[in-house]
Amino acid sequence: LFPSEHPQAGQAHIAADELAGVPLLGFSPGMSLRDRVQQEFGAIGLSPRFIASAQTVETLCAMVASGIGGAVIHPFAGHVAAMHGLQTTEIVGLNPLDLVLVTPVGSRLSLVAAEFVQGMEALLGDAKATS
Repeated sequence: LFPSEHPQAGQAHIAADELAGVPLLGFSPGMSLRDRVQQEFGAIGLSPRFIASAQTVETLCAMVASGIGGAVIHPFAGHVAAMHGLQTTEIVGLNPLDLVLVTPVGSRLSLVAAEFVQGMEALLGDAKATS
């Protein structure tokens, strides 16, 4: 996410290496997405320049909307960004995040859970189910 006045705001995609040196907001140190972002950037020889952090995507979106800087959020949190009037920009050149559904062994999914799984499979298209 970028503040509306940022040159890259509204772009559909941005290469990960274009974020070298760009001041970013991120999740707090030790949170899984923050660790994953640092790992992914490190794999391509970059270190994200985090200038502030927050515990929730809502807080990150509010900070971006106020113009503090850009933020890296989970790709499935775009609806929260939209509630703050922000557009998402996909970072290309990084490995995709895995989406995992964990259920108890030996029990059937409820109808609601089964519909959720079907909806996610339709949304993601090429998702591969494993058991």
